[in-house]
Amino acid sequence: MKKITVHQYNSVSEYFLDDKKQITEVKYLSDNRTKDYVYDEENPVYDSLINLFSNDDLTFEVTESKIRTINEYRQNKDNIYSYRYN
Repeated sequence: MKKITVHQYNSVSEYFLDDKKQITEVKYLSDNRTKDYVYDEENPVYDSLINLFSNDDLTFEVTESKIRTINEYRQNKDNIYSYRYN
């Protein structure tokens, strides 16, 4: 499984690519709510997201998974994009 974290102005999104090439997004909003989205090949956004997973210019970072609030993500502004392999 691959993971990409994208920091935005009022949210943080974590994208997970599974073995079936399905992308799941967990979006952490500024009011500490979360929203989940699933993208498959029929979704128009899918091609843009799958290109992120094949982008070699992203910085590689080994991280541990943990549930975080939006404020915890904002404190770690060093990494705009990161991905990891499990």
